[in-house]
Amino acid sequence: MKILAHAFTMIQTNDLEGSVTAYVNGGLEILWRPDSQTTLIGANERAFVMVEDDSSERALGAGPVLLVDDLSEISLSDHDSWAISPIHVPVGRYAAVNYGRIILRYLDLSTCEESIPTVWFGTHTMSKEPETPQAFSFAMAVGFEFEDLHLPVPPGSVNLPSAGVKTVPFVGPTSSSRPRCQPPRGDPRARRSGTMEDVPRWGSRPRFW
Repeated sequence: MKILAHAFTMIQTNDLEGSVTAYVNGGLEILWRPDSQTTLIGANERAFVMVEDDSSERALGAGPVLLVDDLSEISLSDHDSWAISPIHVPVGRYAAVNYGRIILRYLDLSTCEESIPTVWFGTHTMSKEPETPQAFSFAMAVGFEFEDLHLPVPPGSVNLPSAGVKTVPFVGPTSSSRPRCQPPRGDPRARRSGTMEDVPRWGSRPRFW
């Protein structure tokens, strides 16, 4: 089982309306009210807190709900036990495990209803791909030494033998007279020799909720 994100924090209360009002007055907003005893609160389409007026959750105390890829892969040791056995809820499958007096809750969105935005629970952090580094194309344009860039020579980037290659020639009509690099005047990265000093790294009750 892989933990994907912190979905939200479960908060128990005896006064649902009072607790929700306090969160809203603090700047958050109500995202969802699946039933009369549950309210999901957050901001900018992201859930932060689920306020729950439920005796079984109250017995467990407040704590994080972790988004996981497959709840069925949870493996319990002899010292662990289910605080809440896996159950189906509108947002997927939910469970809580007692790890020696520490309670962790898990949420699996694999069976989430289509009408519920999964982005509330941090799924946007799972789909982000790292930005494509631009250092190699920049180096090829101005004739940097890869040794100066502190980056390996990318396979297939130049038509030269891979062994011992440290430079990529500048492609242009004035490559013989043009310095390897001329950063803008005043650029703090510039050395007196006209090279780059550094290159930035890119790189209970039925549950209805």
